[in-house]
Amino acid sequence: MTPKEQWLLLGLAIALGMGAVSLYLHDRAAAPEAVAFETRVPAKPKAVQMPLQKPAEPPPAHSAAPPENAPPITAAEAAISGGGSIDLNKAPPEELESLPGIGPKLASEIVRFRTHTPFQSVDDVIEVPGIGPKKLEGIRPLVMVGRHP
Repeated sequence: MTPKEQWLLLGLAIALGMGAVSLYLHDRAAAPEAVAFETRVPAKPKAVQMPLQKPAEPPPAHSAAPPENAPPITAAEAAISGGGSIDLNKAPPEELESLPGIGPKLASEIVRFRTHTPFQSVDDVIEVPGIGPKKLEGIRPLVMVGRHP
């Protein structure tokens, strides 16, 4: 590069730098006018008068029999209400699936496990792969172990 080209390149760089500084200063000077913040004191909320409402009526007393159009309850719901327990050694997979946290896979694991080793107590179900202490505690009040088949 010749000295003449060097001087030309230096002049171009200086002009470019001065243009950038000028643009920066111009934008900075214009910023306070462009962004105007308005400070407002929020108004106090107005008091709202609510119409008086009658107290809710207590629900009607339940009869012992379910209504005619009520869906059938699951075995787990029956166990919760004191209507019975699910026998881990005899319940079909569909009935086991009604237990909280037990899906088709775990129900089939329970059935597969009990065919080789019948459950002697509810605590034995923790030996089934996929059932841990938390799940056992969730189903404990709903299940029981009767005589093995």
